[in-house]
Amino acid sequence: MSSRIALILLAVPALLAAAAAPALAQAEYNVLDAFEGHANVTATIEGDTLFIQTNGLPDHATQQVNPNTPRTADYTLEMPLNPEYSLNTTPTGMGAIGVMVNGVLFYNPYTADGLDAVEHEVFDNCLGHPDQMGRYHYHQAPGCLLDGTDGQLIGFAFDGFPLYSYTDEDGSTPTDLDECNGHFTATPEYANGIYHYHVTDSFPYLIGCYHGDVQIKNLQETGGGGAGAGQVTPPTGNASAGNPLPGGPAGNPPTGAPPAGRPNGPRP
Repeated sequence: MSSRIALILLAVPALLAAAAAPALAQAEYNVLDAFEGHANVTATIEGDTLFIQTNGLPDHATQQVNPNTPRTADYTLEMPLNPEYSLNTTPTGMGAIGVMVNGVLFYNPYTADGLDAVEHEVFDNCLGHPDQMGRYHYHQAPGCLLDGTDGQLIGFAFDGFPLYSYTDEDGSTPTDLDECNGHFTATPEYANGIYHYHVTDSFPYLIGCYHGDVQIKNLQETGGGGAGAGQVTPPTGNASAGNPLPGGPAGNPPTGAPPAGRPNGPRP
């Protein structure tokens, strides 16, 4: 009898651990699921960090829409599985500000001149294009990545918070997004809820600012960050029709010349 009691007592810690583990384990499993089926990216989890290795190229077809040619890269990005929400926001810098689950980088909503990139630049059929360094990227919802699933996890911002499709898990379109394009709700991957961003058809399209601590290593790895970590360097002078300044953390779109229009429509 005493040996039986001893065995039971020894088993209790393991049983308690097993009872507590499924939520995190399931979240990790579902996060990795989002990367499945994409040829140019590999995602792994070590401890409380999500590692994303990618060559930066999409696994969908691209078209020549500007003088630049997409080039192969070698990025190793690190995302905290449990990012810390900050009451303060950090502006997004020029260049990469996050990565999609197909391994393609995404940028903030501005051109180098501080204009609305979606309205003033040309994109291929999947709504991406390469920059002058050959880094293929998105400024808006990636048309060929969205599969119509409600609450689809499509990427991660460089502060570690996830980026979701147009809708929440229940199929509703969020109406309470903050200045960064995010809010706090449960998602298929985070049953207990997490702060996360959503893509939208209106400015800022992906994320308008960070609500977490920016992972500086990712900016260094991808050449993002503009003049500094997460800082936008606006054009000099005062805002005018010919010299628009970028919108601030409030997420207001830049003003200026009439928009050139979205060559591929508002939503795939």
